[in-house]
Amino acid sequence: MKPIDFYQLEPVKILDGAEAINELRGFYYNHIPEITDDLGWLNGNKQIYVKIINRRYIDDRRYWQVAGVWFDDIPVMIIQNAGREGDDHARRFITNEDAYLDMVDYIRNLLNPNICDKVYSVEEDIKDLIEFYGYKLSL
Repeated sequence: MKPIDFYQLEPVKILDGAEAINELRGFYYNHIPEITDDLGWLNGNKQIYVKIINRRYIDDRRYWQVAGVWFDDIPVMIIQNAGREGDDHARRFITNEDAYLDMVDYIRNLLNPNICDKVYSVEEDIKDLIEFYGYKLSL
């Protein structure tokens, strides 16, 4: 099957918010290995959603699932999971590299929203720029 045809299939369930991001990581699998931080139930997600196309339960722990991952209404990848909590088999098929990388950056920003403590303008006069720790740069 072609991914373009897969993305047209009717989902049995759509996950959004923290649930969508959580679906991308299991105990042993990680469909976004570029991010190693613990996602937990990362709140604030408004742009990623997972369309579960089919999920078959084998027993209380085991299932078989195939789903599509979307970012900003763009299909990004198709993911497969099977076995105990979906950990025994996990595979991803990235179909849009640019959207995938944008999604990774988006998740990183959710994890660390304030990477810089303060950003200064290059035109701003900063008193402590050349005078600190008891010394001053002589000009």
